[in-house]
Amino acid sequence: MRSSLVSSTLLSIITWMAGAYANNGPSAQCCLHHSRTKVKLDQIQDYTVQTDQICNIPAIVFFTKKGLRICSSPNSDWSKKAMGKVDKEKREVERKEEKRDTTSHGPVVSHEPHKGSKMGQRKRQNKGRRNRKPGPRGQRKSAKKGREV
Repeated sequence: MRSSLVSSTLLSIITWMAGAYANNGPSAQCCLHHSRTKVKLDQIQDYTVQTDQICNIPAIVFFTKKGLRICSSPNSDWSKKAMGKVDKEKREVERKEEKRDTTSHGPVVSHEPHKGSKMGQRKRQNKGRRNRKPGPRGQRKSAKKGREV
């Protein structure tokens, strides 16, 4: 009995929230009019295109480095210049990333010695010597003449 009451209350709340979002959701993010504000082009960081299919008017929404939103007419000369500037900067960044990606990968080099190479043979020979204990009092005898080293 309690679980059905809780579930029906929860369902009612979710339905109410969905309805409230559907009525007020998109319009809160939409530009309702075009602003005449023009900031310096170097202050523009990015933009999005607002269509009249979702919102009431078509607009270009610019985002400044200070976090401001500017709703501008898509037909204004300032909007076109600002969009061109942002697009050009994005292309330059993409070119730099592509260039860095292609130049940062050098040839693949193996750090393991090849079995046939002289270096590989030396490493295999020396591998056993590393694990040997030294002779009496830390001295080793030379293998050639039997003298202490």
